[in-house]
Amino acid sequence: MNYQTWDNYRLINEFSNSFILNSVLSFLLIDISIYWFHILEHKTNIFWAFHLPHHSSDYYGLQLALRQSIIVYFVFWIPFIFYMPFLVHPYYFSLYFYINRYLAFFSHTRMLSGINIKYLDLILVTPSVHEIHHASNKEYIDTNFGSILIIWDRIFGTFQDDIGIKIELGISGIPNASNTMDWINFNHFGHMYRISKRLKGLHKLKVLYKSPGWLPEHQYDEKDLHPKDKSISKQPVKTIAKKKEPNSVLSFIMSFYLLSETAPAIALLFAMGHLKYYFSNMDYVKIMVLFLTQILFVSFNLENNNNNPIIRKGQNSNKKQSFFGVFKLFSIFQLIRLFITLYYFYTYIIYDTNDNNIIYIFNFLFYYTAAQILLWLYSINTSFYNIIYSK
Repeated sequence: MNYQTWDNYRLINEFSNSFILNSVLSFLLIDISIYWFHILEHKTNIFWAFHLPHHSSDYYGLQLALRQSIIVYFVFWIPFIFYMPFLVHPYYFSLYFYINRYLAFFSHTRMLSGINIKYLDLILVTPSVHEIHHASNKEYIDTNFGSILIIWDRIFGTFQDDIGIKIELGISGIPNASNTMDWINFNHFGHMYRISKRLKGLHKLKVLYKSPGWLPEHQYDEKDLHPKDKSISKQPVKTIAKKKEPNSVLSFIMSFYLLSETAPAIALLFAMGHLKYYFSNMDYVKIMVLFLTQILFVSFNLENNNNNPIIRKGQNSNKKQSFFGVFKLFSIFQLIRLFITLYYFYTYIIYDTNDNNIIYIFNFLFYYTAAQILLWLYSINTSFYNIIYSK
């Protein structure tokens, strides 16, 4: 890979050839950047619109880590782009960013609630600490923003320990707002638009960086505003017919499968960083296509792995339906994607190189993808959604 820009503009030359120093610096910079960006997501309307889906569930489990906006990955790079390229090698940044996101997944579970991990939360973000972050109680709201290390919250005063008040999940003032894809992804953008209609001229832009609870009358006199739209006093509420317990089978199997998608990405990044002289320009195009299709797949699956009931209009006869039964075309598309990926890894092993290092990596990727195909077939047929029919 061509790292000429990095070579020309890096600020810390001493770290350029040290694996340990690059790793430590990358890990710490990525973690503190995610901490500050996480605060930005909670304190500004525009970024809260992207982050809201992650907080919209009434259930706390591994599936919650996978509940993300379908467009969040188009903005998540923002906190890194302005300074990280000058400090950390792009390869190390990519590698440790994946690792950070992988580790953060496991803070979304109650499976460790019976284990005493009290002293770990002095340094690390434990599941009990992160559950407080997801609480909508006024005593807990907007605290514990850390991704892997909780030390940033302790240093900057945003840490909150459990004070014995029962944690209420979801979004404050919006019960059960978590069951329609269009609502959780786009409602807050509509809310901002309705607020902006009250403002005049360039003042409309304020809605982008003001806090999610901000309204124009908090800052302006009524004479300086357009007539009030009653719909902006509060956001519309979506409710479900009857609250159901989460499907633990879907949670475990599909979450495990989505985690398996990170391994090929890490392996390819490792190969591109340490064995870059083996890759042609066409190889980079193929790998880019693999990454883009993987991002599209994972984004769609994250969106639909909510582990909440699916609401459909129809007769009042509730039932369960497999993941494949709900998303047939998507399941087939993913299977085709995996076979194409398998073919690429196979041809690279057979035709493109005789180097043992690259053969070892692509052998791993080939057999790993073959195992993924079997796991995907198993997942889509054994993971079930609760279907609730309403009139």
